[in-house]
Amino acid sequence: MQTHIKCALSNLVVLAIYTTCVHAASTSNETVIKLNNEGVKKINSGDLKGAVSDFNEALKIQPDYDLAYQNKFIVYRKLKDYTSTIADFEKLQKNSSFASYPVNLEWIGEAYADQGVRRQKSGDISGALESFEKASLYSPDSSEYLHFRGVARQTAGDIKRGREDLELEKAISLNKKGVTKMNSGDLEGAIIDFGQALEIKPDYAAAYRNKFLAYHKMKAYATMIDSFETLSKNSKFKPDYIYLPFLGDAYADQGLSRQKSGDMAGALKSFEKANLYSPGMAEYLHYRGIAKRATGDTRGAKEDFEAEKQSFSLKSRD
Repeated sequence: MQTHIKCALSNLVVLAIYTTCVHAASTSNETVIKLNNEGVKKINSGDLKGAVSDFNEALKIQPDYDLAYQNKFIVYRKLKDYTSTIADFEKLQKNSSFASYPVNLEWIGEAYADQGVRRQKSGDISGALESFEKASLYSPDSSEYLHFRGVARQTAGDIKRGREDLELEKAISLNKKGVTKMNSGDLEGAIIDFGQALEIKPDYAAAYRNKFLAYHKMKAYATMIDSFETLSKNSKFKPDYIYLPFLGDAYADQGLSRQKSGDMAGALKSFEKANLYSPGMAEYLHYRGIAKRATGDTRGAKEDFEAEKQSFSLKSRD
């Protein structure tokens, strides 16, 4: 009997401790959320240093509270406090769960670029180069950071890689210029810019994608196919550089032109490719079915028409 009483009392003690721990955890969690919310209010009211203080208090209680880190980086950027950005970021990298933190890496690139410029001005070229390496790592599409790194490399005696950086800077600038032209409706001018970017960097995926997007907007399907088939022979070119359904549209257009001219065998080849790059597209299945029937493949035509019906059925369910 006494043993049962002791056990019961022991269980009550454990339960009491557990309840206390849960309550303490709940209270601390509420405090962390409150501090974070207070920090956000201070950001909105312009008290940026006060906001950082609140986020730091929240992180003292809960060091893995990612929202407080995210907000703190926002404040650092507003303050242009790049030194603190880097210090906190490098501390975060030592955390085993670092990958899960929602850090805007472009801001980190900006911070390392600022550090690099300051080091460069002080004559610390090797330190500047290290900073620009990191700036380009976290903001790979920034032509400005490539320029800094290129100059630093050349100053440090690495002429070849410095020249490569400066060339890549030109390619990225041309691609951005092309995007601006494309968005303003100057598609031909955009294609010229993308082409020049690709002359500098033949494996520049973004420029390929943008160039083919411009072709698609112009409905320049024949040019798209010629360009794609020429590029396919280049070992540096990869098909995933292009949004493949655009090619489906291009080959379908080619197939229709061949069909109208009576070249049914050629049309079938085109529709085969349209279905390769846009698989399951009801319209292209229909065209291929007609071409198969015209070339004597009755069974294949029937299969395509059935697949076309299934495709429409799936779309109607969606």
